[in-house]
Amino acid sequence: MIESENRFIRQWKLCVIFAFNALYNLVPFFFLKNILLRLTGIAIGSGAVIHTPARFLGMGRINIGANTVVNRGCYLDNRVGIKIGSNVSIAHDTKIYTLGHDIDDPYFSLRGAKVEIGDYVCIFSNVLIMPGVKLGKGAVVYAGSVVTKDVGEYEVVGGNPARLIRHRSKDLRYTVKHDYWFAF
Repeated sequence: MIESENRFIRQWKLCVIFAFNALYNLVPFFFLKNILLRLTGIAIGSGAVIHTPARFLGMGRINIGANTVVNRGCYLDNRVGIKIGSNVSIAHDTKIYTLGHDIDDPYFSLRGAKVEIGDYVCIFSNVLIMPGVKLGKGAVVYAGSVVTKDVGEYEVVGGNPARLIRHRSKDLRYTVKHDYWFAF
């Protein structure tokens, strides 16, 4: 009986997350979207936006700094936790994962860790960030990269798996402001 109860509770939670995603993606204005995010336990700084469509894989467990943009089509696996700094630019169709399965465990159990993204990080489109990864301040991840290990401050990485290409200038003074409707 306990197994079926747990299955029922899990299915109920998945239905709630599905409904939240549907509602979030229908809300037309960023200030209303941010209110909805805050009501579900997601901390979002002033001037920060998450464009739609977006997909959340859990409730709460996201902390986003000021003036950060998450563009359309991104997956945010907030089942374990995601911390994103200020003035971060995350391009479209990026997927940030915090939970997966242990492929060596005989029971295929869940295994995960929080993802942390520092201030002034720039993530280009179609990037895959795996559980437990930390992107240091000012890091850049080129399009299509698969990030399986930490990226140091001001490092520019790319590829599959992502590897160091060069270092970025440390003189960063910009403010990310990308709250346009229907932006790409």
